[in-house]
Amino acid sequence: MNGRIIAIIPARGGSKGISWKNLRKLNGKGLLYYAIKEAAKSKWIDRIVVSTDSPRIAREAKRHGAEVPFLRPKDMATDRSPVRDAIIHALDYFKTQEGAEYDIFVLLQPTSPLRKARHIDMAIEKLLRKGCDSVISVSPVREHPVRMLELDKDKIKRFVLKSKRGLRRQDLPPVYKVDGSVYVRGVKSFRKSGKLITKDTRAIVLGWDESVDIDDEIDLALAKILMRTGRR
Repeated sequence: MNGRIIAIIPARGGSKGISWKNLRKLNGKGLLYYAIKEAAKSKWIDRIVVSTDSPRIAREAKRHGAEVPFLRPKDMATDRSPVRDAIIHALDYFKTQEGAEYDIFVLLQPTSPLRKARHIDMAIEKLLRKGCDSVISVSPVREHPVRMLELDKDKIKRFVLKSKRGLRRQDLPPVYKVDGSVYVRGVKSFRKSGKLITKDTRAIVLGWDESVDIDDEIDLALAKILMRTGRR
């Protein structure tokens, strides 16, 4: 599976948490800029496309060197629209309009501005080496789920991993979360399942300070601090 590779950057105009989130500035540059810049540095990516419903975002994407050959339909750019619809729409567009088909796509969300080209290439190379369905980035969970609780009104209930509740923090098994920074997926099997994560998905591990997902103003402030202090 060593064929053509396309980066798809989904960047719709609306956002509940932060208005025009994908254009918000981080140390003088919009979030969209960082996704495009790192994709352009990849050793493997052949084409960088931004999928958006917004002419404003389209102009910004083109300014930074990405292609925006179409505007995504509004019904695929709502808060409830699954990202798989945007991916399929883009892949179908290139197949029908250009006769272009790709073997692998890389999904890069602008809300992960600390992701670097080396992370992208690490994931692509693992997919090529392992021949698996997909490779995604994960990062360590800072608060272990064994210590999490549910509330029944105001009564505390244990949530998960009850059998391990007596373990010391340093004895707990490592736990990771999907951080949203990098998804690398084989196109053929994706078209069959419509899923980014399957039983044959592998992972690359990013540090927590490499994988901040911008969802609100606090996340944006944290990302700024990490960049300015040289952590990233």
